[in-house]
Order: sequence, then structure tokens, then C-alpha cells
Amino acid sequence: MLNTRQTRKLVRSMLAQKQCYIWGTWTEQAVRKGRVDDKLRNIGFGVGGERLTAADCRWLRFATGCKRVHVTDGGYVRLVHVAYEN
Repeated sequence: MLNTRQTRKLVRSMLAQKQCYIWGTWTEQAVRKGRVDDKLRNIGFGVGGERLTAADCRWLRFATGCKRVHVTDGGYVRLVHVAYEN
């Protein structure tokens, strides 16, 4: 399982290969069963350009070990429950 720093690097390189641009990124606390989990984080990317496909999301999920990867209609890529490292 990749940590948050490694995951950010991997996603940035994948998006660069797909000729996407990142206009914003953020990390937020992960909540499991109504409680904040200090060992996990959610990572979001604001992305423009080509959209990620379902296959791209599955690959990212496998490569990072996170719980879920999805793309919203507004151009956001979100990785849920990535291992946290300060």
C-alpha cells in the first residue's frame, strides 16, 4: 500500500501521461464508521483535460492499495482511504 506522498507522485505522473493538467490538490481526513481514522486520508485532485476512464481508476486503486478511486462530473479525481504518512 502506497502512502499519501507516493500516491500523489503516482497520480501526477499518470495524469501527465494522459495530458491532463492539475489545477488543485488537497488531502482530507478519512472517516470510517463515524470516526476519524488517523492512519488514512482521502486525496483529491482538480483535473482538466482528458478524463480518466474506469480502467484508469481500477489501475490506480490496485497500484495504490486505496479503497476507491472515482472521477466526478466536475473534473475531480478522488482517492479514498490512502495510507497516511506525515
